[in-house]
Amino acid sequence: IGNAEAIVPSLGSDLAATYESSPNTECLTGNGTVTLHPSGSNTPFEFRIGAGNFSSDPVFTNLKHGNHIIQVKDATGCIISVTATVPRGETSVSWTTNVKPIIESKCAIASCHIKGTGLPNFKDFNVVKTFASSIRKQVSDKLMPQDDPLPQNEIDLIVCWVTDGAKQN
Repeated sequence: IGNAEAIVPSLGSDLAATYESSPNTECLTGNGTVTLHPSGSNTPFEFRIGAGNFSSDPVFTNLKHGNHIIQVKDATGCIISVTATVPRGETSVSWTTNVKPIIESKCAIASCHIKGTGLPNFKDFNVVKTFASSIRKQVSDKLMPQDDPLPQNEIDLIVCWVTDGAKQN
């Protein structure tokens, strides 16, 4: 859970805000949350994230991890911006269900990462785990597989799995 206090940009205004956040534990979508806690004498308050419309709801859901700019407006029209951080939580990306099928169909194939090619044997989980950081970098940079880069959702699954610790789950 994150907390921060906004800096009041207008002299004479007592508008301020803190926030709480919960982590994003999804890989391909966002499920993080930010809740704003405004203070000041000019109620009611309104809130918006990014360029969205202002509303009375101080809770923002389905957020990916990272920084989000949220604005708070009081009844006089004074606006402050809060940079709220949604932490990255551990995802449920599975070696068996999500990553192994990608590796076996795109990487551990003839003339590539299998036994006898002189390259690391990606049919062996322990070898994949040993090379997990390198695999993450290579697929993120679209250098692996060489002839047919992975679609973004498969890259994201591998990155999440490695970031979560490359578990044999």
